Amino acid sequence: MTYPITLNLTEEQHHVLTGMAASQCRTLSNLLGMLIGEGFSYHAVDTRICVKKLEQDPENPYSFYTDHEIEEVLQSLPFQG
Repeated sequence: MTYPITLNLTEEQHHVLTGMAASQCRTLSNLLGMLIGEGFSYHAVDTRICVKKLEQDPENPYSFYTDHEIEEVLQSLPFQG
């Protein structure tokens, strides 16, 4: 039996999580399951993450989130340790 879980995410949180999943060839659902089990801090140390910023700077159209920026965006998610 499965039980659905709902998370209320901001647009930026959804963007970062979807980008993280894509950069690791995972589904969002699979990534969230891993993050709930491992915790984001542990997962981020052990995994390379590359996500383009949601708001692009016209002078630098290829800017990516730093690890620190990703942590700030996702800090309010319930699986933070």
